[in-house]
Amino acid sequence: MTSKEVKASRRSELGKYKVSVVSPDKNSASYRSVLAFVDSRLDLFHTASSSNKVDKINNTFNAVEPFDLTMMASKIAYENPAFVQNAVEKHWKMHFVKFFSCWNEFYKANTTQAFICSDKAKDAQLIVLAFRGTEPFNSQDWATDVNLSWISTGKMGKVHMGFMKALGLTDERDFAKGFPAESPSKDPSKALAYYSIRDTLNALLKENPNAKVLITGHSLGGALATLFPALLLYHNQTTILNSLLHVFTFGQPRVGDEEFANFMASALMLRYRHIVYRYDIVPRVPLDLPPVSLFKHFGDCIYYSSWYVRKAVDEEPNKDYFSLKYIPSMHFHALVDLIRGVFAWLKPGVEFKEGLVSILFRAVGLLIPGLASHSPRDYVNGGRLSKFHAVDLI
Repeated sequence: MTSKEVKASRRSELGKYKVSVVSPDKNSASYRSVLAFVDSRLDLFHTASSSNKVDKINNTFNAVEPFDLTMMASKIAYENPAFVQNAVEKHWKMHFVKFFSCWNEFYKANTTQAFICSDKAKDAQLIVLAFRGTEPFNSQDWATDVNLSWISTGKMGKVHMGFMKALGLTDERDFAKGFPAESPSKDPSKALAYYSIRDTLNALLKENPNAKVLITGHSLGGALATLFPALLLYHNQTTILNSLLHVFTFGQPRVGDEEFANFMASALMLRYRHIVYRYDIVPRVPLDLPPVSLFKHFGDCIYYSSWYVRKAVDEEPNKDYFSLKYIPSMHFHALVDLIRGVFAWLKPGVEFKEGLVSILFRAVGLLIPGLASHSPRDYVNGGRLSKFHAVDLI
């Protein structure tokens, strides 16, 4: 048989087989983002002191661990609507209300995502609002993060322009015109985050007047969770403000100047907590380094020095991240967390066993200390493994 005949024979044999490539459906409940491979857990944590009966929750959180509930909500906010709804209804046994994908007038795209759920469909006692954080491969999210320009709100001080645009700002020169009392967008396909979410919450609270509201988010989501109540204050939205129980943010960047920080600390009083794990880089930017950068945190900081130790502090250590003094410590703890991640499951159990993606992410932290500490997994681990201290919420 000649070489041509051999090739023809092989082509004939191959022709008998059909090969098809199936692309994953990004809108299905089974589709997961990269962050879901870093931490695939979906169920709320059950301990002797907490219960999944969230309909019994009250101001002392005697029925559910608030850090776990809000961190898990912040984590699944990175996923698509079907995934979020499945997690809320099937795993948490709660009521899914709505998923939001909202318009950014400056990027001409729906760049801001959030969802709302409640403990039950009727006579709800708890409503949770979670904002999505920065998606690892979303250039528009990163553009929002690195936009360090300010906009003055007047009496509230100056705030991060990029974050306000994500919430629905339409005029970058005049805050009052950029955030009027009612939404300037009449196109449902271009709904602005602040107005759409605000209207949904008001409707929910009208139907459930005894419900309390938790607002949360991780990373960029934490920044939006912080600024959303500021807009409620700006527009005197008393119904939601009076029902606001707490704002819990995880790995949240700074969002405003000292005047804004003082205004919010006074207005929200004891209802705001930002949680920081180790040397997480994101809560330490934009820099608090006068006169170069004037961004400030406000409220109480709950700081995790490890999975097993957390405490309330005035401010996280190494507040500006780039201090040479902390470089050895940052690299050392990145190595500690990598080793702990490999053997995580031996002490607390298989629920804490990490996959390859999570371990590789921790390895990157050896090169860029503080990056791996931003992982939602460490915030979930911290909430589940550290002792719950009442002082954290006083």
